[in-house]
Amino acid sequence: MRSPVSVAAPALSLLVACSSLSLGAGCGGATPPPATPPSQPPPTPPASVTAPPPSTPPPAAKADPFATPANLRREAPPSLPTQSPEDEIAARAEKTAGVRAPDATCAVYTKRAVAAPEASCKDGPAARAALEKALAIADAAKRDAALGALEACKGLPRGFVRGLRAELAPAACGDVLVKDERKNLASYDPVVAHALVGYFVAGRLARTPSAPPAMTGAATRERVQAFVSGPFKQWFADQARALEELSNVGVKLGFYGRAVVAVEAGLAEIRFVETVRAAPIPAAWQADPELRVVYYGALDQMLEPRKARMRDALLVGLRDMAAVGVIRDARVDRARAGLSGLYAGRRIDALDGLMLGDDDAAGGGLFAALPTFYAGLLLSPDEAKDPRVVPQLARRGLPWSLRLGLASAPIADKGQRAAYARARLDLGRTHWRAADYDAALGLLLEDAAALDEPSRLVAAAALALREGPDDAHAMMNAASPSALNLRKVDALDAVAGGKGEVAGRADYDAALLALLSPPEGAGKAHFTALAERFRRAASKLVKPDEKKRAEEAAARAEATARAL
Repeated sequence: MRSPVSVAAPALSLLVACSSLSLGAGCGGATPPPATPPSQPPPTPPASVTAPPPSTPPPAAKADPFATPANLRREAPPSLPTQSPEDEIAARAEKTAGVRAPDATCAVYTKRAVAAPEASCKDGPAARAALEKALAIADAAKRDAALGALEACKGLPRGFVRGLRAELAPAACGDVLVKDERKNLASYDPVVAHALVGYFVAGRLARTPSAPPAMTGAATRERVQAFVSGPFKQWFADQARALEELSNVGVKLGFYGRAVVAVEAGLAEIRFVETVRAAPIPAAWQADPELRVVYYGALDQMLEPRKARMRDALLVGLRDMAAVGVIRDARVDRARAGLSGLYAGRRIDALDGLMLGDDDAAGGGLFAALPTFYAGLLLSPDEAKDPRVVPQLARRGLPWSLRLGLASAPIADKGQRAAYARARLDLGRTHWRAADYDAALGLLLEDAAALDEPSRLVAAAALALREGPDDAHAMMNAASPSALNLRKVDALDAVAGGKGEVAGRADYDAALLALLSPPEGAGKAHFTALAERFRRAASKLVKPDEKKRAEEAAARAEATARAL
């Protein structure tokens, strides 16, 4: 029998010490109350006394599944930076060795000629009109040139347009785009300044790790060992150091700046792990299935600290993205894909599969075109309460400024309230944030009897999800799928009892949650019942894509039941 340790010797030489971004998490169990001693039996009545027949208690009233929970959670106000970041943060990031130089794609941004600023963008309305016009340009290069012409607009916050250009550019060009803004940071809004430095650090993280040294010639055991213990080991140590230095300076940033850095740090760790796993091994090992399995098993075990760094960094980034209010965004998509790829048993995107119907909160205008962070910078408290604004924003995100504005006064418009509740549910299921589910419930259950069927479905889904993890960190660290506790679906059952496609979606969603969080020891009967429920949902659904999803889910549940 081959020794796993001796087989994986080249892998063992790659270990380096590392620190990780940390997420605090606490858990505890309640102490059970002392057992209550059994009461004494009642005395036997005298023989001459006839005991009355026991009375039958009235049936308990059925609980209202749409009753407002007594302990609705409230979102804590976001912690916004109040001072500009120290220039040392960008300076240390700039001095970090081992970062690949920017390529020609990034050089274009510094050499691109921009048009003269429009004279009419000196006030807010004119600047917004010019900004909306620039964002409507489909060609990325022409759009960036048009945005560059707006950097001098007095009607926009200082640094706003430069940050927006960095947001829309490739992540690896962030430091190139904002480098010459470092001297101006003290005069910018601290929230903007932290974002700009975040792009700077994230740009360097996006170019890390650099390409590893290449091994040439035959991959014999001796040559591979010499390569791994020499050039490859040095490369590994240098890149690990670079990632740690950049991550450590990034955590000194706040709000969106920290979010951008944390996401790129996590993605860089993924690339690092993948590059190390692609390192050469002897040809004999490649040809021998047993050796190959032993080697990669040992290597993956030793790379586990890097995976933990990746997980923690992405969770920090997503937590901050949720505070900003981002729902749909390329960075969020990449972060969630990275987590789901390496932790398939804890798919952070699992709730995307819920059927809630089309989101009708669509709208055009400037706020619909702006990324969530930049929409939040422009949004005024009065605009937050305008019924036309939520539909513009909801597809991309709900900026912190909007959420703060709407928290200060009730929403009178029924359509705005329904659209905002749906968007809060979408924000919650993107990031597994229970506070967002409760925010949706607070909006919808004020008058539950008056809800239309689509809103009842949103409320029913929120009632089920609120019983689960409080956030993504708790979800990723749950002891088992059963511990996710997504099985309280009585409100979804109530909606599913009706007819039509909304009832079909409720049936599907209840089955999906039971699939994601089965009871401990779930066996054949559980998955057979789920298959029947998916089939029932399919019979009610109208849209071909939804019907197909339900039928495919039923087939998978049936296959699982047969396997058990």
